[in-house]
Amino acid sequence: MTDQARLARLTSVDATERLLAIPPLIVAPGDDVLDVLRRAAAQPQTRVIGVVDDASGRLVGVIPVLRLVEAVVARVAPELAMAELADAEDVAQFGHDVETRTAADAMLPPAAVPRQATLEDAYREMEARDLPGLYVVDEAGRPVGYLDVLELAIVYMRALEAEGDDPDAGPDARRSTTPNQPGASSAAELSHQPESSGHGGSSTRPETQAQPEPQAQPEPQTQPGPPGPPTP
Repeated sequence: MTDQARLARLTSVDATERLLAIPPLIVAPGDDVLDVLRRAAAQPQTRVIGVVDDASGRLVGVIPVLRLVEAVVARVAPELAMAELADAEDVAQFGHDVETRTAADAMLPPAAVPRQATLEDAYREMEARDLPGLYVVDEAGRPVGYLDVLELAIVYMRALEAEGDDPDAGPDARRSTTPNQPGASSAAELSHQPESSGHGGSSTRPETQAQPEPQAQPEPQTQPGPPGPPTP
């Protein structure tokens, strides 16, 4: 594990849940499920609704938006929900959805982490509960914030960007290389070239072979003419 990945996993929930500034959506157990749906439609960025006890203010349950939609669809268009029934558990859930009238009817057990929890803790809770978000609570269990899975992903994404490349690649693969420019010599090539020296050393420049001097062409010889008449 790289240092950046380790730091991301140990980042506190308190330092993360403000990245997208998604506010909590709090309802009471006795709130009508249709009223809860209206509030959820007005605040769609909060994908998990918190149910808080009226007296203590403690988080007593959560309602994923999808579960809220299923409860309403089961009442308005039951044939759509019945088409997806596969076993006895689905049938029981369908019957429950049809009878759902309040937030308490629709809610699941609380899904929350304390402020000092790490993102690793938060992700494990979301994964175990199959939820896209959860609530941040104080020491008394009262909700003080909301953490969405996208905020967690942003921290991990920044860790990858800080690494500069694929986290599965080794350090050698992540090290950038510069291609050789035309005419440039590699280090291996330079190591095999002889060094130039001063006086008494050999030069790296190839010696110029002496060209033979052009030979002089022989002058043409004059052929003797026929002998003249004898002198008296």
